[in-house]
Amino acid sequence: MPYQNVTVVTKTIPMGNSGIYVSANELVNMVKQFRKNPNVRFLAEDIVKDCLNKDYNCESQKIFSWIKTNIAFRRDPYRVEMLRSPLVTLDRKNGDCDDHTILLNVLLQSLGHPTRIVLVATRKTSPQNFNHVFTEVLIGDKWIPLDTTVAQSYFGWLPSGFRYKRFEIEG
Repeated sequence: MPYQNVTVVTKTIPMGNSGIYVSANELVNMVKQFRKNPNVRFLAEDIVKDCLNKDYNCESQKIFSWIKTNIAFRRDPYRVEMLRSPLVTLDRKNGDCDDHTILLNVLLQSLGHPTRIVLVATRKTSPQNFNHVFTEVLIGDKWIPLDTTVAQSYFGWLPSGFRYKRFEIEG
């Protein structure tokens, strides 16, 4: 079996939004942990190599497009929340919305882009419960939404009518 050295950490988290907040904090911690990884930085540099110096919009668009093209969306097991490191997501070339979010934040932050994590409540039947996550990047003085898991999404796409909660990534 090629996966003998995989480390898995399990945690029990509360149900509902309180559990979602625990997960969001884990996402933030993973971003902080991996944004300084040299392999992540080298990949980000390769992705944006055609951008002009200080063209932060180009860099963000290239990384967004690269993830949409190269990392497939795959759901977690039924009723199980799994958070993958960005290195695992890159190796497996797939992940769910939180895996895409971690990877996108890490690649952007490795190039110096401020980002934040956005929780979304998309279900009309339970509009108070968060069930999706994506990234926003700060370019100039504007936060740009980046959701790599929705097929029809594009750079800056933000559907209306949903409830959003933003998590800053400090430090």
